[in-house]
Amino acid sequence: MTVSTSNETIFHADAEHQGLRAVVILTLLVGFVLFYLLVQFVFRALFHESPLILVCSSALPLALGFGWLLEKWLMRVWHSGRNITIHAAGIRAVNQVSTDTNLRWAANLMQLNWTFKLGGYPRGGRERRLPANHHCLAVQLQQAGQYLVVYAFMPAKKKQAILQQAQGNFVELNLEDVYKTTLRSRVFSPPTRPDIPSKVIAGANGRFWLAEKRRWQEGFELEPRDFELFLQLVEENSQ
Repeated sequence: MTVSTSNETIFHADAEHQGLRAVVILTLLVGFVLFYLLVQFVFRALFHESPLILVCSSALPLALGFGWLLEKWLMRVWHSGRNITIHAAGIRAVNQVSTDTNLRWAANLMQLNWTFKLGGYPRGGRERRLPANHHCLAVQLQQAGQYLVVYAFMPAKKKQAILQQAQGNFVELNLEDVYKTTLRSRVFSPPTRPDIPSKVIAGANGRFWLAEKRRWQEGFELEPRDFELFLQLVEENSQ
């Protein structure tokens, strides 16, 4: 979610944060019980019976629909506390997992762009809940030992639209370079972040893989439209 004023633009990151997901899951469980009792009452009042299958098949979509609406509303009003502010002098990032970041337009600002497809490797967490045909686009900004990694997940069509407008090139990472992609590892092994082999770090895309590791640890996830606006503002102010 983005909040803009005449002086600055604030990007609220990680819309699906852990607190929100916990509340939604709890709401789904409680909502199913409540809708089950309500539907059961209606069936008994109208038909003098309450078949279990019909009651459950009616209560479940009602609970899922209520949970979906609640999640959408909470994502608008309950932020993670991690945010990025773009202002006239630079970028300020409030990070709850590491030190806050302050970057200045006036100083040398280095940028890395990369992308990869979500399918074909053991996924966990947020990545596992997304379709396998989605892509990740990520940007790292570096200045005087400070790093800011911003990323978004999106379908291929949206990815191509952003790449066509972006000024910098996005390097395509091959996840087989670091992940075990055998059927056994994807089905029977728990999804974990791999160690990046030294030969990969020493290779042509080594700095991108180090940036990807930072994304795992402290990256800021934005919605696709917010990520597109973030890229645009960075490009405009870096010129």
